[in-house]
Amino acid sequence: GTIPYVKKFYTKESLKNSLLKKNGKKKAVLISSFTVGLFFVESVKRIASVIERYMRYRTAKVLVVTSVEENEGKSSVAANLALAYSEKDFKVLLVDADLKKPAMHKIFSEKNEPELSLSKCIEGQKAFSEIIIKENENLHLLCQYGGVHDSGKYLASGSFKKLIKYASEKYDYVILDTPPIGVSADAEILFELGDTCAVVVREDWAEIGTINDVADNIRTSGCDFAGFVLNAFKSDSAHTGSYYGYGYEYYGNYYKKEKKGERDDSPSLNE
Repeated sequence: GTIPYVKKFYTKESLKNSLLKKNGKKKAVLISSFTVGLFFVESVKRIASVIERYMRYRTAKVLVVTSVEENEGKSSVAANLALAYSEKDFKVLLVDADLKKPAMHKIFSEKNEPELSLSKCIEGQKAFSEIIIKENENLHLLCQYGGVHDSGKYLASGSFKKLIKYASEKYDYVILDTPPIGVSADAEILFELGDTCAVVVREDWAEIGTINDVADNIRTSGCDFAGFVLNAFKSDSAHTGSYYGYGYEYYGNYYKKEKKGERDDSPSLNE
């Protein structure tokens, strides 16, 4: 599926800091925000529905979300998918498995609490119940606050595997936000724990040859490959409300023709 490009917005506090030139930071674009347009929200929910049907058909519960390169928006996509499923009354656990460069706590504006990091749970210093964050009634988060050395050792540990197995039994869906495949080998470790994988590709970002290589690597790893999500799509169709030629504009024109009594010469599905 395709997600249109939307500019990130500032929080009130960060906007104030930005105007004062004090490192104002933009907030991630989430479907739960009242500032986000309908077309963006519907695009995310459409993709979530496609992946949901695919996973239900394959009786899959653990979804790995990754990207080819950095800054393609994989963490935002993973967060929005989790929000979309929680709105449909699914119990969802979103895991920030990018232990090198975690971002989920920033996306959801969670307080920085290093002692409640996922890595602490993997080490056995904290229990699962101690680090879980309840974003809403149906969505729970496992965050990592700050990068760790030798992150692959944590993700390949028996402790983390047990955690994911426990989560897959407790939740309807478990979503793993992983490091980019082209940057770290950690994603390949997580393929063993996932039932299927979706790759986020930003428009005009990674080279097509590299993207194809990533798809091949996923298939050869033994992990099921659900497909690509084209993110930050800037085509004119994304702004007019058209989606693969069958958007609101198409139906609007059709309605106008019918109202005027004009004959529609487009072929039917049976022709």
